[in-house]
Amino acid sequence: GDKSSSYLKEYYDVLAGDFPSDKTQILFVVDENNEINNTALEALGIDYNKKSINFNEIVGKEYKLILNDDYYKKSGNAFTINGDPSDLSSLYNSPNAVNLKISGIIRIKKDVKISGISSGITYSDELSQFFIDNAMKSQIVQSQQTVNYNVLTGEMFSSEGQTASIGKGPMNARAANSNMKKSQTKDEVLKSLGASFVPASVSLYPVNFDSKEKITKYLDSWNNGLNEKDQVKYTDMASMVTSLSKSLMDSITLVLIAFAAISLVVSLIMIAIITYISVLERTKEIGVLRALGARKKDITRVFNAETFIIGLCSGTLGIGIAYLLTFPVNSILYKVTSLSNVAQLNPVHALALILISLLLTVLGGAIPAKMAAKKDPVTALRSE
Repeated sequence: GDKSSSYLKEYYDVLAGDFPSDKTQILFVVDENNEINNTALEALGIDYNKKSINFNEIVGKEYKLILNDDYYKKSGNAFTINGDPSDLSSLYNSPNAVNLKISGIIRIKKDVKISGISSGITYSDELSQFFIDNAMKSQIVQSQQTVNYNVLTGEMFSSEGQTASIGKGPMNARAANSNMKKSQTKDEVLKSLGASFVPASVSLYPVNFDSKEKITKYLDSWNNGLNEKDQVKYTDMASMVTSLSKSLMDSITLVLIAFAAISLVVSLIMIAIITYISVLERTKEIGVLRALGARKKDITRVFNAETFIIGLCSGTLGIGIAYLLTFPVNSILYKVTSLSNVAQLNPVHALALILISLLLTVLGGAIPAKMAAKKDPVTALRSE
C-alpha cells in the first residue's frame, strides 16, 4: 500500500527495476554488500554457483502462488496434497495459480543503521491479506474449524493441545511431515494453513534508549497480573547488546584499573621522595622551629599539611580536567556511534577519587614528616 511503499522509498534504494505497483509484484532484497545467502537463492531457483549474478537475471523473474483449494484435496475425512508431492508442475501450470513477478531489487540506504526487512523476497501487505482472506474461505480451513482433529495427519487434539492418533485414516505422510509438526494445537494448525490474522512477531525500533525504556515499562505494566499465556512475550535486543557491551567494558575497566593501580603506587613513591627532599632542603628551618619551641608533632603537622594541600589540589585538578574532557569525548562518540552521554562523571566517584588522592599523598609524606620531626635541633641549626 501507500504506507509500505513510502517506507521502502524512505529507507531503501532501488538497484534495478522499480518499486511494486500492485500486489502481485514482489521485491528482491539484498544486504549492504549486494549479497544474499545461497539457501535463499536455491529456494528461488537462481543459480548460486556463479561468482556474481546480473540484476537483469532477477528482475522480471516470475513465480506462482498456489492457493489452498488448489494445493489440498479432500480424501474422505482428511486432506492430502493435490497431486504428486515430488512433482507439482500441474499445480504450477494451473490457471488458478497467481502470477508473481519480481519488479525490482532493493538495498537498505547507507545512512540507515537497522534493516526491517531480511534478505530475500519481500511482498506487500495486500498480497498477505489476499492470501489470508482466500485461506479463510478455503475448504481445508473450513473443515479444520469444524472438527477436533488434524485434517492433514488424522490425529485428535487433546485438551492440552497435544495430538493423539485416531487410527489409520486417508492421509499423505509426506504432506503431514512437511506441513505439520506433532503436538500442535488447533489454532497452530489453522495458522500453518494461512488462516490467521495474528502476526507471528512485531518488531519495534525505538528512536533512542529513553523511548526503549518507555516501551519495555509499558509492556511490563501490560503483563502485570495477566496469566502467562496472555502475556506479551518480548525480547529486548537493545538490552542484550548493552549487557554484552557492559561485560566487555567491565573487562576493559579491570585492565585499566590494574594499570591505574601501578601508576598510583609509583605516584606514592614519588610523593615520598619529593617530601623527603623537601625535608632535607629545609633542615635548617626545622632547627629554627624546634629552637623556638615547636614540638615534634608540630613539625610533623607542617609537612602533613603540605602533602594534604598537594593531594587536594592535584585531585581537584585531575577531576576538573576529566570532567571537561567528557564534552569532546561525548561529541566524538555521538558522531561515530550515535550514542549520547557515554562518558559521564558521577559526583560520588569524583569525590571518592579526590579522597584517594588525599590519602595517597598523606601516606606518601608520612614517613618523611616523621623523619623531619626526629631531627636534632642543634644538628639541624648547623646544617647548610
